[in-house]
Amino acid sequence: MNGGQITPECCLRFNGCSANICPFDSAWRLRKHLDGERVCGLLTESVKPDAEARLRGVLPAELVEQVLLAPVDNKLIFNRHLSLLTDT
Repeated sequence: MNGGQITPECCLRFNGCSANICPFDSAWRLRKHLDGERVCGLLTESVKPDAEARLRGVLPAELVEQVLLAPVDNKLIFNRHLSLLTDT
């Protein structure tokens, strides 16, 4: 963490990530997800069954809480994205 503050740089995936909405970005409310944009892998995980247990296995507790507190409307976007990936 950056001086005790949660920032996008806290994410283990930060260097390779290009998602526009990051649960560790304090200004995420100013961001919009557009069709075709990359989706945060952690937020994608957060909408799956047993997400909390999986996230707790790879992230510190304070980061897990931040991911799980993502707004419901954003989770709906990620759920839709996930369904597009899994529909065959």
